[in-house]
Amino acid sequence: MTTTQVSIIDVSMRDGIQNEAVLIPLHQRLEIIEQMLAAGVKSLQIASFVQPKRVPQMADVEALVAQLPAVDGVAYSGLVLNTKGLSRLLASGLAHVDLSLSCSEAHSRSNTGLSLPAALTQTIAMVHTAKTAGLAVRVGLQCAFGCNISGQVPVNHVAALARELTAAGCDALALADSTGQAMPDDIKNMIFAVREWSNLPLILHLHDTRGLAIANLLAGYQAGVRAFDASLGGVGGCNFIPGATGNIAIEDVVHLFDRMGVTTGIALADLLPATRSLERTLGYALPGKVYQLHNKARTASGAHGPSTGVSAWA
Repeated sequence: MTTTQVSIIDVSMRDGIQNEAVLIPLHQRLEIIEQMLAAGVKSLQIASFVQPKRVPQMADVEALVAQLPAVDGVAYSGLVLNTKGLSRLLASGLAHVDLSLSCSEAHSRSNTGLSLPAALTQTIAMVHTAKTAGLAVRVGLQCAFGCNISGQVPVNHVAALARELTAAGCDALALADSTGQAMPDDIKNMIFAVREWSNLPLILHLHDTRGLAIANLLAGYQAGVRAFDASLGGVGGCNFIPGATGNIAIEDVVHLFDRMGVTTGIALADLLPATRSLERTLGYALPGKVYQLHNKARTASGAHGPSTGVSAWA
């Protein structure tokens, strides 16, 4: 009997913390990354190569990359928004790059300062540059399921962008519910529409703004997606999307797939110390449901050390 396997990409150190007011020191980020690796996380988006004045949390990304643990089978990636960012990433030595293209004209101008046509042209050029340099290239389609400024985004518009990017030669596409507006049927319809034009691996990047991220993830899984972004405790939010809340919590995702008999390669109990470390650093309770449940059970039992099991939510 073949066991279904999924890939979970942790985005805590990029999308997760980019909007946080508390600046997390380099040594603490490295400690949290090492804790995630110990739990079995194999794919991590660890930084964005952007202007520190706009995103202060990303001021020392080159130093972070230089000190990342070298572990067989682990892929580290960084986000870039323009050619300058791509040049910095290439110089850093990262082998995986995440490009970003908004499906919304308004969000594109807010996020990158470019119109959507200009951003598409730039993204295609960056795909070519990155592939020529030997990088693995993922392109994220932001606001694919709606924009807080301009409203709904037509499915055929997103599918057309996916066709262009597939033709450009990228290796994977990420469909992002950046504003948390999607419903499960929206997820399925979008996946089926994109599949008409692209056979590239698809990744879902889901925000839990309206409490539907886990339902949308399940809908995506049922529609054939096998890779998902998530963050420790559901931390996250976008500087350029008013009201945006965190990503889907990685503990909730691992718990769901564990109960479904789907392999993630991540040990839930071993993941919790990383979430606890991040929570202590940020100074507020993280919203992930499974993480909250664990903490309540831990408090009720009088435990003070790391968890050694998952009975609290089994």
